[in-house]
Amino acid sequence: MESFTLLGIKVHSLTVLELHQKISEAILNNKKLLVFNVNINAYYISKRDKIFNQILNWSDIIFCDGLGVILGARMLGHHIAERITYAEWFPRLSAMSEQKGYKLFLLGGRPGIAEQAAGKLVEKYPQLKIVGVHHGYFNKTGKENEKIIGEINRSQPNILLVCFGMPHQEKWIWENRERLDAQVYLDGGACLDFVSMKVKRAPRWIIRIGLEWLYRLMHEPRRLWRRYLIGNAWFFFSILKAKILEGQTKGDN
Repeated sequence: MESFTLLGIKVHSLTVLELHQKISEAILNNKKLLVFNVNINAYYISKRDKIFNQILNWSDIIFCDGLGVILGARMLGHHIAERITYAEWFPRLSAMSEQKGYKLFLLGGRPGIAEQAAGKLVEKYPQLKIVGVHHGYFNKTGKENEKIIGEINRSQPNILLVCFGMPHQEKWIWENRERLDAQVYLDGGACLDFVSMKVKRAPRWIIRIGLEWLYRLMHEPRRLWRRYLIGNAWFFFSILKAKILEGQTKGDN
């Protein structure tokens, strides 16, 4: 599995089919597999949160969920095989899970969202085994956290989707991974919001030209302005800085 380091975070260049193969291997061999993703927001957070940065680099697979990261990688001479975004990928993962009999647990979102997402998925994939759902509004430490972990373990899922938003979901998975009994751990972000249709994606033509971020910013400016305006500017400034330093190093050689 090809990988490279971009601005201090490893990235794996793999397709959905390759990712599905890795997931199937982990389930078949009963091995824990932490599958995280990066977009520009992940890079922006990681520069201010060293623990988050370490957790990303300690994970087993990091796939790219962002055209900005693909462009930044290309500017530094790296190739990413495919952008894998949860809104499009998770239905495909659900189809594979239905076919192979994998069991899923959906954790996160506001109360009722995980149930709605599960309902939408089962409508489309009637044999899909969703063995548990729970919202993300619970105390992530202490007795309440232990109760949720017990609920997850009793349901014996193969795949645990955690949707708390970055960096909370990755930290929760990492901190509790030894006590959780699933094989595959996914950091889903807004996946449940999209699957439940609580949040609608941009029209397909906007997605195709790489402006979904602008569509989301226009619909949620107060929540997303810092993420997209400051975060995007910081990322591409950092890429250009890295490219200049790379050129200087080559010149010295």
